[in-house]
Amino acid sequence: MKKYLRFMFQLTEGYRKLYLLQLSLIVISIFLTMLSSYTVKIVIDCYTETNGVVNIYQPSLLGPIGNFIVLIFGGPDFIMNNKWILAIGVIGFGLLGVGSFIVRGLIRGHVNTGISKRIRLELFNHIERLPYSVIKTHNNGDFLQTCMRDEQVLREFVTWRFNQLFQTLMTMIISFTILCTIEWRLALVSIAAIPLLIIYFAFVVKKDERLYRATDDSEAVVIGKIEENINSIRVVKAYNNERYEIDEFNKDLKDYKDKFKRWRKFSMLFIASSDILVFGQIIATGLVGGAFTYFGDITVGTMVIATTYTASVIWPVRECINTIIDYAKATVSIDRMMEIFNTPYEDLDKGEDFEIKGDIEFDNVSFAFDDDKENPVIKNLSFKIKKGMTVAFMGKTGSGKSTTAHLLTKLYDYDSGSIKIDGVELKDISKRCIRRNISMVLQEPFLFSRTVLENLRIKEKDAPMEKIVEATSTADMHKTIEGFSSGYDTLIGERGTTLSGGQKQRIAMARTLLNESPIVIFDDSLSAVDAETDVRIRTALKHRQFKSTNLIITHRVMTAQNADLIVVFENGTATEIGTHKELINKHGFYEKIYKIQTRIE
Repeated sequence: MKKYLRFMFQLTEGYRKLYLLQLSLIVISIFLTMLSSYTVKIVIDCYTETNGVVNIYQPSLLGPIGNFIVLIFGGPDFIMNNKWILAIGVIGFGLLGVGSFIVRGLIRGHVNTGISKRIRLELFNHIERLPYSVIKTHNNGDFLQTCMRDEQVLREFVTWRFNQLFQTLMTMIISFTILCTIEWRLALVSIAAIPLLIIYFAFVVKKDERLYRATDDSEAVVIGKIEENINSIRVVKAYNNERYEIDEFNKDLKDYKDKFKRWRKFSMLFIASSDILVFGQIIATGLVGGAFTYFGDITVGTMVIATTYTASVIWPVRECINTIIDYAKATVSIDRMMEIFNTPYEDLDKGEDFEIKGDIEFDNVSFAFDDDKENPVIKNLSFKIKKGMTVAFMGKTGSGKSTTAHLLTKLYDYDSGSIKIDGVELKDISKRCIRRNISMVLQEPFLFSRTVLENLRIKEKDAPMEKIVEATSTADMHKTIEGFSSGYDTLIGERGTTLSGGQKQRIAMARTLLNESPIVIFDDSLSAVDAETDVRIRTALKHRQFKSTNLIITHRVMTAQNADLIVVFENGTATEIGTHKELINKHGFYEKIYKIQTRIE
């Protein structure tokens, strides 16, 4: 419990003074409401007598608070002659209470939005800095659920439910104290059901938490399904798969619906059954109070106000229990957030930082994913690349080409062997240095829902247009962009959905070339362009002013044949290394692919 409360307390940082002011206004509001209701008792006592004397003249029947109110309104004689003053008192106390309630609401709104901004910003900031290997193992729906639904549950508990808990506790304490000053026997009767409520609560809260956690997890699956289908809408439509996806989504939705109904039924059953105890307590207090009034132990006004205050004691107890149930829901949300926050940042600055030139050496490198250490995807891989060379990686799908590129960019850490850049061990170079000097163009590049120009300037915000035009021309995309409705200011749809596959790849390539990195990796990034465009791009890459080390992952022999070096991958290792002519003469896998592709062409 301590860690959850500490987490919630940290969320109020920067807003604690306002938060405390809000709690103070709650106490003031409750006290004003109590004074207003107690003034009603005095109004009733003005018109009732005990032993021939008006009750307002009998201090022992008014209690300390009643005597205080009578005093501030001018005393018994003044009140009896000006009974309208009590009506003003009732209205006045009520208006002051409403005023404090409004101010409290405004403060809570400010604190609410501030805390919401902080939670979501910190979650987003942490997710952005998580290692790639961690993000890859998580469902996107889990992240979305945590950033949206769990954030809302936790924020509402901190800014609303906790305030309500404080308000109900204060109401209960003040009401019970006043009730004790009026008639201590009624005060004891008013709390008789509280132990039963607490015992009842102890039996249901754990089950309610389990049911809510299952519901929350199921909702995350639904959100993930929506996100996945929106991102893959082209594939769904291309394969005429809408009906299947709808049916699958319906299964997930039904699971969420069933779990939600099960949780809400259980919660509603608890609320309804606890209401029986609450109403039973109020009725019992009314019956005892009626008996005391009948025998003349208390006044009618005292019985009325005692019944009112009994409700103010017992209802808050029920509300406290509901708040504690909501606390159990908040702890589920905190657990999901802590799973993110407890995952360490990716350390970008540990290691050397220098300007990379472009020499690369792999020496007996092996790597396996954490969930399958017994089956390495890279095995004893060795090759050397000199700066400024263009090197092609070829091989079957799953042979380790892209994984090798990921090792070079430190998205994964190799298990054994050595990777050196400019003679420095890769593990001794900081990730920030590596990613500043190595750029990667992916087969399926991600473009943001912004203009073409903003996507190109994603890294270099102030890149001059001359440099941008040079990069897009190299990627054979400049004339195409000029043909768009608004040129470089044309808005790209989410994930580049308004562009063809080849156009997305070429914009992503231009974006990478704009950085002028000493090492550039093209991960099958020309797969969606035609052969003629492929030739133009590779020719432009060779003649551009900035000479970088280019690693081209490709399945096309035509793309690879003009490279300075070709590395052929099979089962995670390099089986053939050499130029196009050398590999043709070796009569191995490369020659076989060459013959197949040239025959097709």
